[in-house]
Amino acid sequence: MGRIFPFLVFMGIGTATYAEGSFYDGNELYELCLNQRASANMYIVGVMDGGEFMASINDSLKLICIPDRVIARQLTDVGCNYLRDHPEKRQYTAASTILGAFADTFPCKSGK
Repeated sequence: MGRIFPFLVFMGIGTATYAEGSFYDGNELYELCLNQRASANMYIVGVMDGGEFMASINDSLKLICIPDRVIARQLTDVGCNYLRDHPEKRQYTAASTILGAFADTFPCKSGK
């Protein structure tokens, strides 16, 4: 997740940002994953849309490259599975944790 740090700092969310003052922390988002999957889907896709917007402003921030034909449900699966598999990171902001999961799962190849 070290490569994504400049991107997250630019977005103002930092990789080790505790959830104080944020909309959701990882624990709250994980509860949505378990009990309100549609709400979790909207949040996770919104985080990705925000990340894509920021990368469109500055191409050097493009650290996440979603392959063609990946659908919103897959993004939600990646995010929710990451929260399930990494309970030690759930106290951080949901947005930074989800972006870290996407950066690990869908890294850009060199030159992108």
